[in-house]
Amino acid sequence: MNTSGPNGTIRTDAEDAADLARQLADGSGPAAALLSALPIGLVVQATDGSIITSNDAASRILRLTREQLEGRTSMDPSWRAVHADGTPFPGEDHPAMRTLRTGRVERSTMGVHTPEGEVAWIDVTARPVHGRRGDLVAAATTFVDVSAERAARRLQEELLERYRTLARESSDVVALLDRDGVVREVSGATDELLGRSPDGLVGRALAGLFADATSFEGLLVRVGAQPWANGRVTLQVVGSDHLRGPRWFEVRLRNHLEEPSVAHLVATLVDVHDRVVAEDGLREVNERLAARLAELDRAHRQDQALDHATELLGRGRGAQEVAALLWDGLDRVFAEGDLSLRLANEELEVLTTYRSRGAELAPGRLGDCWAARTRRVHVNEVGGLRCRHDLPDGCSACIPFVADGRIVATATVGAGPFTCTELARVAETVAGRMSTAIPPRTMAVATA
Repeated sequence: MNTSGPNGTIRTDAEDAADLARQLADGSGPAAALLSALPIGLVVQATDGSIITSNDAASRILRLTREQLEGRTSMDPSWRAVHADGTPFPGEDHPAMRTLRTGRVERSTMGVHTPEGEVAWIDVTARPVHGRRGDLVAAATTFVDVSAERAARRLQEELLERYRTLARESSDVVALLDRDGVVREVSGATDELLGRSPDGLVGRALAGLFADATSFEGLLVRVGAQPWANGRVTLQVVGSDHLRGPRWFEVRLRNHLEEPSVAHLVATLVDVHDRVVAEDGLREVNERLAARLAELDRAHRQDQALDHATELLGRGRGAQEVAALLWDGLDRVFAEGDLSLRLANEELEVLTTYRSRGAELAPGRLGDCWAARTRRVHVNEVGGLRCRHDLPDGCSACIPFVADGRIVATATVGAGPFTCTELARVAETVAGRMSTAIPPRTMAVATA
């Protein structure tokens, strides 16, 4: 007959206990079938500590047959049991031996050496077994194999400690962030690189470091939404008392939220200030070089256009033909700017506004034009005086053409691709070369 005692102990008489042991030993009876199917190891130890019976799971976990288990005691030195910290676990302190001394349930985690030389880590619970008269007759010990879980936990701890070691020794700033981008741990390089102490960053949003917080927050959203995702962005860290102005950092972010050993977003800040400054300087040099090459190319094309125009001008006959040739040469040189040409007689009366492009010019006398009166090229932004001719707004020029000692025409031109300085230089060249090429006395044949 079986009855339940206090504290969840099993009360049975000696005959029932002997019968249970016999059933387990020979595999007969429903109790043996049930215990054999359990994934939990079970051993029953007599009051002297010797194992009187066990189940199949116990043999599997401990790598021992029933014959090897039965009769063995907790005091057997072949167990070579160890505590979780690796120190020896004496047999008299095993949970079953404590239960046999105290009559209470005892629990512990221990490592047991197997015949293969490995250590099987088990979580052990020992319960007292009482006879019908209440006397302690045995200890029933159950245990589960936690070797895999312990190995995984140790690996996680090693990985995390490795990360922390790398973070401490890294010359870059390494920070663990939660999903919201708040710093939970950070390496010691923050003092030197960011001008901020680690304690001053923990508990604060990392985005607050950057001049462009929005760009970092966008990166945080993208990387945080996908496990194992990563991304990077180059940002300026706002200056502090320890930094001489803002500095550029490449911010690398990786999602380790699903990895138990880290379980955070890992941000690495690499100082790239010198590289960014050098790249900006190189970009500026390249832009200046490209502009200079474009200027040289334009100058070459202008020389070719002027050579062609002056050759044709030397063959010109009559005012209208000369005007047409002047226009053709101007159009080649100033292909991208507003352009117009005025032809005049000896009294500087405008005979015609020739092929104007852009705004129409008001009729009048060339003598009203500042450039015509001085016989010099006038550029508004360079000369400082607004020409009375109707020039395009901003940087623009009025160019006089002189033949037979008198003004015969003026042209107005917008800067187009030129700077004001370039426009002044080109306009002077055009005025000198094209005026010299106009044949003598050809302008005398002027037609309205």
